[in-house]
Amino acid sequence: MFCTKLKELKISGECPFSSSSSSGAQNNELGDFEERSTDAADLMPISKDVHGKIGEDLPKQKTSRAKVNLHTLGQSIRKLACPEFQRLHTALQRMMRLSDQTRDSQSPIICCTDYQSCSDEPEHLVEMMNMYSTKTAIQMEALKVALGEELFNMCYEEDGHILGVVGGALHDFLNSFNVLLKQSSSTPNLDRKDCVNEPSVLCLDKDAGLLTVYFFNPRPTTELFFPGVIKAAARLLYHTSVEVLMDPPRC
Repeated sequence: MFCTKLKELKISGECPFSSSSSSGAQNNELGDFEERSTDAADLMPISKDVHGKIGEDLPKQKTSRAKVNLHTLGQSIRKLACPEFQRLHTALQRMMRLSDQTRDSQSPIICCTDYQSCSDEPEHLVEMMNMYSTKTAIQMEALKVALGEELFNMCYEEDGHILGVVGGALHDFLNSFNVLLKQSSSTPNLDRKDCVNEPSVLCLDKDAGLLTVYFFNPRPTTELFFPGVIKAAARLLYHTSVEVLMDPPRC
């Protein structure tokens, strides 16, 4: 299990890592998800402390609705919580390429261009990130956030119309992971042991301006990307900026 804390929740403008347009989301019950196609709203870059539900003060948008299958939504969530190594590798390549373009770097990307020649071990991913951190002088923690943001961007490009149906606030989105991950399971009749070992997320908002997120049964790679997934979800789905602080993993 590892734990992250989200501090200084603010409504803000667009993030430099954003490669997709934001999608609005409004309150909706978990058992009856609906697809929303929204008209883009002009958001002025402002900064405001948020208490209670994030996004309550955002302008309402007109929506058209169509039913979304829970299994389909669950598959999208699984890409964010339990991505395959190849998807993580692709996100890392994209993140490095974007960073190199921003820095106007002429040096080649330190990454395998052919996935088949790469190991699918977490240590290999960490090694590539460490090499890139040394090359660019970007801190490892910043690379982890950027990797998670790029992973979310990839999923948002594919399934933005699906992810936008989860209403409420950021903590509602994170707390929906448990049900949706079960819906997307390839083996619907999991035994008791398998259920216990399934990844799950718990988000608590006990303190004003602070959310505490617990990720149970994480994979070895989870801490490399999940903080960035949270930041990107806040920005793209709820037009909100959060600071993510990660506690050390617990046994």
